[in-house]
Amino acid sequence: MPSPTISAELEGVPVGPARLTEVVRGATGRDDAEVASVETRGAAHRVENMTTAALTHVSGTLTDGMPWRVFAKTLRPAWHAPLWAQIPPAFHEQVRRTLDWQDEPRIYRGPLGDDLPGELRLPQLYGLDETDQRITLWLEDVDDTTGWDLARYQRTARHLGQLAGRWPEERARESLPGIRRRTMAQLFHGKISHADIPALADDNLWETPAVRAATAEHGDLRGDLQRLAEVAPALVEAYEELPHGLAHGDATPDNLREPGSGDIVAIDLSYVCPAPFGSDLSQLLVGRFESVAATEHDLQAIQAALLPAYCNGLAEEGVDADPQQVESGWAIALAVRSVFSALLLDHRPDLDETARAELLAGRAAACRFGLDLALQVANRIT
Repeated sequence: MPSPTISAELEGVPVGPARLTEVVRGATGRDDAEVASVETRGAAHRVENMTTAALTHVSGTLTDGMPWRVFAKTLRPAWHAPLWAQIPPAFHEQVRRTLDWQDEPRIYRGPLGDDLPGELRLPQLYGLDETDQRITLWLEDVDDTTGWDLARYQRTARHLGQLAGRWPEERARESLPGIRRRTMAQLFHGKISHADIPALADDNLWETPAVRAATAEHGDLRGDLQRLAEVAPALVEAYEELPHGLAHGDATPDNLREPGSGDIVAIDLSYVCPAPFGSDLSQLLVGRFESVAATEHDLQAIQAALLPAYCNGLAEEGVDADPQQVESGWAIALAVRSVFSALLLDHRPDLDETARAELLAGRAAACRFGLDLALQVANRIT
């Protein structure tokens, strides 16, 4: 017989034996499962979302020796995050609306998981525990076993296009509780305008040896960033007029996993929202540069693979999209979300000098690409 005292602890909060057993029975599909051992391990993934309190791998064995594992995602209100104290009070209400800690639970509770295209799916949800200060999602612990070659980039982009085509904005608003746009203007006129652009105007940044080395082969990045800042208000205004469909919202490669079963499992659903066609391609492109898994030498091949595959996905769902509009959605999202912050690494004190140089090299290349793409779009629409 298992010990009745076997329990887990998440963020200092105990999970009793009865609740743990219930979750494990859901994960194993066995109504007779009894927990013999349990251990917890924090995820290696860096937590930067203000509404994510903890990411925890929870695993162990049953009394018959069978291994089990689940993934616990603990959410909190944004105003409980340490970063909240750094946000000017004038922006508090905007952040509360934009970073609603109930968004991801709503996705799991809603009908989206029952109508996803192709091999795309959500993780299995084994349980949801909620208090007025914390929500814990007990989820399938999804491995990622497939390498990121060009075929995988194309496959992922195609499914993201299918997602947007199958769930146009009107359908998403009608069928998914609480779903709403997350306007790019809020990000640009908030953090970007008040923090990133002033930081890019500082001579000290550009005189830093690491930044000089990373940007040496990428032309007049400083001047082009200034030009982008000047046209960005018009770009973010045009962004809202583009055709919208449902987007993952944070489609980094790490959030679209292939466990080897033929499935593509979309995790980290905090930012799912209606967004312009193509917007998901921005994070899909730059995600592996942030981890230095991809380098500037991979950039051209990756970017060339994404747009046609995404448009093919839209077409498979019956959407005849203008490729230039899809490119505009991609370019503006990339510019606002990644280009202005590409050379700013103050949030990475964990990196040593060599690691920072490697990261900056990839970021500078992505910055150059994003700048060129955004300025081309600006010439076309302004």
